[in-house]
Amino acid sequence: MAMLVLLAFAFAPPAAESPVRIEVRPPEVKLASRRAVAQLVVMGHLADGRIADLTAEAAFAPGSDLVEVIDGVARARRDGRTELTVSVKGLSARVPVHVEGAGKPDPVRFRTEVLAALTKQGCNGGSCHGSPQGKGGFSLSLFGYDAALDEESLVRGGLGRRVDLVRPGESLLLKKPLMRLGHVGGKRLAPADAAHEVLLGWIAEGAKTNDASAPECSGISVFPGPSRVLAAPRPTQQLAVTAVFADGSARDVTALATYETSHKDVVSADARGRVTGHRRGQGAISVRYLNHLKSVHFTVVEETPGFQWPDPPSANMVDDLVHGKLRQLQVTPSDTCDDGTFLRRVHLDLTGLLPTADGARAFLADNKPGKRARVVDSLLASEEFARYWGLRSADLMRVNAKGLPGGRAERFASFLVDAYRKNMPFDKLATSILTASGHGSEVPAANYFLAIPGSADLTETTAQLFMGSRINCAKCHNHPFENWTQDDYFRISAVFARVRGESGEVIEAASGEARHPATGKVMVPYPGTAGPQAGGDDRRAAFARWLTTPGNPFFARVEVNRVWAALFGRGIVDPVDDFRSSNPPSNPELLDGLAAAFEKSGYDRKWLIRLVCDSHAYQRASASNARNADDDSLFSRARARRLSAEQLQDAIGMVGGALAPVSGLAPEAEKLEAELAKAVEAIKAGMPRWEAEARKKVAALPWWAGAWRVCGPFSAGKEKAHSKVFDPEKGVDLAAVYKPGSIRWENRADWADGQALDLRNPAGSHYLTRVVFSQSPSTAEAMIDAKKCDLKVWLDGALVHDSATGPKAGNSKPVKVALPMSAGAHRILLKVSKPAGPAQLKVSLTPAGGKPPGGVGFSPEIVELLSGVAQPGQSDDLVRARVDSEPKVRSLRDRLRKLTERADYATQRALPEQSEFLKAFGQPPRQSPCACERVDEPTVDQALQLLNGPAVARRIGGAAARYGALSDAALADEVYLAAFCRYPKPEEKRKVLDYLSRQPDRSEAIRDLAWALVNTREFLLQH
Repeated sequence: MAMLVLLAFAFAPPAAESPVRIEVRPPEVKLASRRAVAQLVVMGHLADGRIADLTAEAAFAPGSDLVEVIDGVARARRDGRTELTVSVKGLSARVPVHVEGAGKPDPVRFRTEVLAALTKQGCNGGSCHGSPQGKGGFSLSLFGYDAALDEESLVRGGLGRRVDLVRPGESLLLKKPLMRLGHVGGKRLAPADAAHEVLLGWIAEGAKTNDASAPECSGISVFPGPSRVLAAPRPTQQLAVTAVFADGSARDVTALATYETSHKDVVSADARGRVTGHRRGQGAISVRYLNHLKSVHFTVVEETPGFQWPDPPSANMVDDLVHGKLRQLQVTPSDTCDDGTFLRRVHLDLTGLLPTADGARAFLADNKPGKRARVVDSLLASEEFARYWGLRSADLMRVNAKGLPGGRAERFASFLVDAYRKNMPFDKLATSILTASGHGSEVPAANYFLAIPGSADLTETTAQLFMGSRINCAKCHNHPFENWTQDDYFRISAVFARVRGESGEVIEAASGEARHPATGKVMVPYPGTAGPQAGGDDRRAAFARWLTTPGNPFFARVEVNRVWAALFGRGIVDPVDDFRSSNPPSNPELLDGLAAAFEKSGYDRKWLIRLVCDSHAYQRASASNARNADDDSLFSRARARRLSAEQLQDAIGMVGGALAPVSGLAPEAEKLEAELAKAVEAIKAGMPRWEAEARKKVAALPWWAGAWRVCGPFSAGKEKAHSKVFDPEKGVDLAAVYKPGSIRWENRADWADGQALDLRNPAGSHYLTRVVFSQSPSTAEAMIDAKKCDLKVWLDGALVHDSATGPKAGNSKPVKVALPMSAGAHRILLKVSKPAGPAQLKVSLTPAGGKPPGGVGFSPEIVELLSGVAQPGQSDDLVRARVDSEPKVRSLRDRLRKLTERADYATQRALPEQSEFLKAFGQPPRQSPCACERVDEPTVDQALQLLNGPAVARRIGGAAARYGALSDAALADEVYLAAFCRYPKPEEKRKVLDYLSRQPDRSEAIRDLAWALVNTREFLLQH
């Protein structure tokens, strides 16, 4: 019993400290109508500088009967002036009171009070009558965003039974939430509630809804804000909410506002706005009134017995800001991680790759000061950094070959990599993307618009990427958890309303507006306030200037948060693309401080990454201590996280010997380039003799077909595309450049007869042309299967087939088109008009009645060039085609391409491989801008891939070759350095040596050892 008494005494909350001064808000009470109220808030200033809420402890004494105060709420009784005396803990303050209009009518306002009361009680929430289908035949707009709909539903809907003007108290609108009648939603209202007073008064006054001309609410203010610290013995805070109207008037709406918490186990608020802290931590109370929302961030502090701040060193501002929050919440940071852990962590974070065993060995042996900072600097300057971080950007911007065909995906990916390589300031990068115009093959940034299929998607993607806001909810109604309104959504849409993406080209049209779907109103481009801009103004440029101006509430903070999340595994705001008042940052001072410093640096992303990586906060161990074990958001320790899909695949390959260190790629590339040059020169040297013999063979051919050329699409609706005459129909000029989009003829020597050709571009017309030669008069056949497409065929400029009047390709079987030809060369032209989306085309050309005669071993392009009927410049083209067709050259080029594009490295390649292994481990398909596309949840498929999957088996297959020449002791060191950046512990080394000594097949034993190590938690996690 004595021990229990001592424990109770030790953990009892501290006695309430008396204030040295009190402050009352508002400092003057003005009640401008008979129903006006004022929530009084009494703040006590303590001797140590802290502030405590004393509202519940205060006594309120009006100087006369002009006003009454109940539970801290002042109400008008009659007009006049008086004073209110507020007393607490021996201190007092006087507050002037002015009442006017108490004797005048003060009708309940439908749009600003009734709708707010319905929101307060949850009636128009998404889970109740505010859902799209409503509930029980009663439908309201979500949180009252559509007053006209609510008027119809409340007053005239339900056969007029919802409001009873004769007996207001008998209205269904009141009886059901009071549970006087059965109500699926349960009891939602009490007679003492402010909402009940508003609804009853409104019905009693005739349920009038004709206040559309009354001043609209233009915003709310919340006192105190924007942040507060709560501490025992007074872990409470009374809020006061004031609505400001368009005419400049203000009204206390504390009782009608709604209060939601982001962390209910940390902090909560009751219906009257009284906030209570429950345990140590941070949370936000989101205050909503109508479509206006503000949040107050609360930090709940608890005195922890025996806590002493260890005063860890600070390397820079990152540590200062992280330590400030940890000290405030009495969380002890973990120790600094060891050198091996740091080296592995920073290599994976900055390059996606493990360091080499030699690199780990050298780093562990280096005793010079500043070695960690030197590693960070060297990695930031590396090609691997640019490629890996470019890959991360490409994930978010949907850079994939399906959405951006014809090499445009590669161009856009390379552009993003080059931005990191050259350290392009982030504001310049964002501006270049958001204002890009031109053809995607010539202006890489323009592919941002071409990769996004529609205007709504473009609006939402831009907001999510550059503003960190998920505004898709606001497309149909005001955002339920944020200040984003439907007007805001379509104002952002207006920024891009004139952007057109046609034929692979982005243009800014002279006209085009975004209209509000409910009102039809032309929306002002965000964030301007003037009318719609003239046709010559690029709205995107104005938007980009606003977005990238220092002090913008989104831009710098969003990018700082993304970088932080990449390095810590969790954002200061998490998820990283969900910035909203109800999802507060875990350390607001850290986020704001880093954003301001990022702006000051000139939006230098390498500077920001270096700053973070050099901090002690980044370099902490992942092991917890007794005072930070439950911390998952304050960054008191490193967050152990699984390697990403790309990191894991490359790491297995490097440890297993399948991937060479990237440092060896340049010498290998030089070797291949020399071998390739030698092969090309040998071909060129033999060209005269080869050409003479080849021309004789081609001249003897009775019939041949040259290489395909293709151009398009010329965009238009499918039917219009088929009937409209585009330039290629007027005469084939292979050197021509057509508008729109600077369309050119492309040589498709790789296309073969009967091959399925996917046309995935927008709706429009593609043109295909080919030369056909016959030694004697004959009739050739074109077998064409063009599913979903309309078709025209010309021979030497004469139309020989039109699907509008003849058989339609692809209905049941391919169409046969006869091609009567005299002796000599002829040009065939096909026009394939397709709808939007993928379409497939197959074309085969043969002499009449059968297969073409045996060839001479040359490609169609070479045959055409050797015949002498090709375009000017034949000699150079012939050399090129001859070189291109040589198997050895193709093999060397393919090897060199894979090497220079680093195609074997998942973290370094421009476009995702999308292998089964990578998809199993969460590689995103690049179909949305959401960071949630990258899945990080463990699955059975992942376990199977690691245990017996072919991808892992292939990547550890080279382990014997890599480690086999080493002694067992050296092998143990080498494989542990490669996998973990550390030497094996004595017990680990003993087990490795014992295992190797007992195995009859040493090569197999080495592969088994590598397989075992890549399946350990230490390997699979970044820690």
